[in-house]
Amino acid sequence: MKNIIALLALAVGTLALLAVALDADPQEVAGNQPKGYVLKLGEGEVLNPDRIIKASPESGTQGSVMVLDRAPADFTVGLHYHTEADEFFYILAGRGTFRLNGEGIAIEPGDIIFVPAGQDHGFSVSPEQPLEMLVFLDRPGLAQDFRELHALRAANPGPMTLDERNAIARKYGTIYKELSGPRSFGPE
Repeated sequence: MKNIIALLALAVGTLALLAVALDADPQEVAGNQPKGYVLKLGEGEVLNPDRIIKASPESGTQGSVMVLDRAPADFTVGLHYHTEADEFFYILAGRGTFRLNGEGIAIEPGDIIFVPAGQDHGFSVSPEQPLEMLVFLDRPGLAQDFRELHALRAANPGPMTLDERNAIARKYGTIYKELSGPRSFGPE
């Protein structure tokens, strides 16, 4: 009887270990578990004072990206789309107009904008103050796009053509239809 109980206990233990192993994250098994972290205000990968990458695969995410972004007053981010990434915006401060679904929609602090992959979008900032927002994508391309764009602009601060902007953006799954710049559209 003791042998039967021991065999049953061994079988139950083996099944429990097998279940844990089957549900285990491959990174945990490989010993490469990402570490969580807390970033304080101003911390993160500072590309310039108005753009801080808060999270990306380089900081330990599984592919998602979060950027704290500040667009200057009376600035427009040109119409573009992401080929594979969904994008979210959380408006922290400022006002503007977001172009989505072919229309301009007024945005203000507390608004959340969801843009599915493949959908054209862009926005214009009101002339009164900058627009501060958290930008989140579920794929890593945006962070690398911003890094490369920042390096290029630091080396050559002059104006950029749409073809030059897309030469960078396309590598990371973004297609621009218009350039970004100091102009405005739609009602503010």
